[in-house]
Amino acid sequence: GFMAHHFALTVAFEESVRAVDPAVTIPYWDFTIEGEEITQAGGGPSMLATISPFFNKDWFGSVDEDYHIQDSKFAHSKVVMLTDVKKMINGRTTKHLTNSYGIVTAPWNNNNDM
Repeated sequence: GFMAHHFALTVAFEESVRAVDPAVTIPYWDFTIEGEEITQAGGGPSMLATISPFFNKDWFGSVDEDYHIQDSKFAHSKVVMLTDVKKMINGRTTKHLTNSYGIVTAPWNNNNDM
């Protein structure tokens, strides 16, 4: 899933960086802090966006009714499409890189919203 995948990538990245310079570490988000606040408030996972200082308009920008970021450095970011990837990898197979709309994302994320 999402969390295990990102933890594994972060650990692999940190090990690679530390192979070059052992003094370097990667900061981790301690999501148990927000988890405890949500538990104490009697809420569930959907409260994360309201509890965490990470998921707010100051960090990511404000969003519209469809949760599209409107006004930050992330707003209007170009979505990488399959045609862009094919140029980068010289025509090798790309089935595992895209969803059915040709958007470069996890294959199980079948959202066509760009």
